[in-house]
Amino acid sequence: MYNIPHETIINNFKEIADKYQELIMHLMQGKGSIIPQNLMSPFGDQKSLAFRRREDIMKLL
Repeated sequence: MYNIPHETIINNFKEIADKYQELIMHLMQGKGSIIPQNLMSPFGDQKSLAFRRREDIMKLL
């Protein structure tokens, strides 16, 4: 098993989540781009979906 500090894992995940959010915003601003339903929370809020994914990963740590 790798000996990676939890802070490093959390920081790396935050960077990935931020890049994912940027990608979603980029796609939403494109001409005729539609965000697939499976990338959105049931409430249509992408940010809360990213937050829930982060919570799921935190539970695994």
